Amino acid sequence: MDQSYYIPRPDHKTAKKVEQAIHVQAELDTKAAARYLQERGIDFAIALRVLTRPDRRRSSN
Repeated sequence: MDQSYYIPRPDHKTAKKVEQAIHVQAELDTKAAARYLQERGIDFAIALRVLTRPDRRRSSN
């Protein structure tokens, strides 16, 4: 997919949650990171998608 499709995430609070979840994923595992996001209002399926497809993540810049 064309990388120009991805624009920076306008929701900085969600971007910070995703960044923190990536740290949780590195320290624990993907399921723990997805639960972390779910507890913060992000659908579990979306959390898993974000965490398991790093090449498709939006830039937070």
